Amino acid sequence: MNVNVTTFHRWGMLGRMGALATLGFCAICAPASAANLQMDGVWRIEKPVFAVKTLDGKTPPLKPEAARIYAAHQSARKAGDTSFDSATWCASVGMPRILFIDYPFQLVVREPYVAFLHQWNWWTRIVYLDGALSDSAPADGPPAVGRGAAPAGSGGTPPAGSARAGAPNGPPARDANKAAAGPMGLSKGRWEGDTLVIDTDTLSHLTLLDGAGLPHSQALKITEHVSLRSPDVLVDHLRLEDPETFTAPWETEVTYRRQRNGVIEEDVCLDRIKNHQPAVKE
Repeated sequence: MNVNVTTFHRWGMLGRMGALATLGFCAICAPASAANLQMDGVWRIEKPVFAVKTLDGKTPPLKPEAARIYAAHQSARKAGDTSFDSATWCASVGMPRILFIDYPFQLVVREPYVAFLHQWNWWTRIVYLDGALSDSAPADGPPAVGRGAAPAGSGGTPPAGSARAGAPNGPPARDANKAAAGPMGLSKGRWEGDTLVIDTDTLSHLTLLDGAGLPHSQALKITEHVSLRSPDVLVDHLRLEDPETFTAPWETEVTYRRQRNGVIEEDVCLDRIKNHQPAVKE
């Protein structure tokens, strides 16, 4: 497959710009609490996960057909064949695998949105908090990036002429009823005290749950409880439910270390392939 590197990277940049348009210039956004804002920052996984396990260290409870597929993926990888893993040619690693790989992400809390701005190929996930997403999308939404717009998080009001969601120059308003399955899914969140609870569904079955090749179906639903264990340690406790793949729901947990003065650098996956490096460092 012949893909132009510049074009591919432009897709990533457009996605990142759309995310910033959604949350960075929001005149209607409510200020987050001081405790919730403590999650703001750049984070990196403490122990990257190649083969995800349950909390008790076991392989997730696979149904027979899913277990056969998983075993085939593992055998293929041992033989040097990674064709089953579309991320090896820079398709999205998807959710939740993007949480397991050794690349930093920036967490941005701007009520009623939370964004995960991942460095890997500049993929982004927006979490819609209560009131930000409904069955009938509003005609008007958060302002988009515009020349002269107020800086992200400044609380300022965008100047006249700034693009707004639903407007000709702004991002389209998100309609829950029209959400198509994708690698990052659709994430809705809420605060339970200082814990961010995220429910994600509408996930494409074309991605894998980890680098080892753990499969899933489009019925996958993920519930995350994200909280601070300490000022510099972030915990994400995940519950995965997929009745087409697993015999029962199961849970796992990952921790991240705050990167003081950390930044999200430009990342072009296809450049790594061009330089004979793996697309995903796990």
